[in-house]
Amino acid sequence: MTVDSKEGTGTKVTATFKLSHPDTKPMGSIVETITTLIAANPAVQFIFDYKTGDDHYRFDSFQQS
Repeated sequence: MTVDSKEGTGTKVTATFKLSHPDTKPMGSIVETITTLIAANPAVQFIFDYKTGDDHYRFDSFQQS
């Protein structure tokens, strides 16, 4: 886990988990978790990056579709 904070810019928190590690818990409902975070903090930008093998998914709460 890394935390990078810059005054006037914001804070970036990065956490990386190995899915094969025995202490890694099931992810649960990521959609519900992110939806709750955004609804409770609409002024905060949330970026969710999910990578597994060759697949990559990125969600940015400030990006318009």
